[in-house]
Amino acid sequence: MKADKRNIVVRRLKVLILVICTLLFTILLLTPSIIMKDMINGHVTFNKIYVAEDFNLTSDKLDLSTTDGLNIRAYEIYEHNPRAVVIFLSGIHNPSVTAFYGHARLLKDYNFASILLEMRAHGESDGDIISLGYKEYMDVEAVVNYIIAEEKHKDVPIVVYGLSMGGATAINVIGKIDKISG
Repeated sequence: MKADKRNIVVRRLKVLILVICTLLFTILLLTPSIIMKDMINGHVTFNKIYVAEDFNLTSDKLDLSTTDGLNIRAYEIYEHNPRAVVIFLSGIHNPSVTAFYGHARLLKDYNFASILLEMRAHGESDGDIISLGYKEYMDVEAVVNYIIAEEKHKDVPIVVYGLSMGGATAINVIGKIDKISG
């Protein structure tokens, strides 16, 4: 009789542990989507936009199309016979990629060209969903295709530099787009 009670207690304890583990697993599974939903659903507009002229630069606006049909905006800082073209990518919400004009100024002094890319769902680019770097590679791919097509950038290495989510996107594209040197 004592053994039966003990077996019942052990079974109930196992069921309780299984229920608790299932609840914890469910909470862990759902938490990222609940927390991230507001961060990734919607278009990001920026309060502070920088202009190239503030950094003694001239930039050309580029309107490019991605393979999934979005129009994206980029800003090109041209350099004659550059050592490389650096593509700048910003984070999820701040700052605007235009904050990298200061970096572009420094790189221009060392003979590098720059393209500042507003990824999908940011600034003047199309889109309403941020995919945390998984689809943004198509935005970078559009810039890479532009660079390759331009005679002025013929045989020039392409480098990607990203901040926060832009860094994650940079890591993704380095593995997906073989034309990127680093």
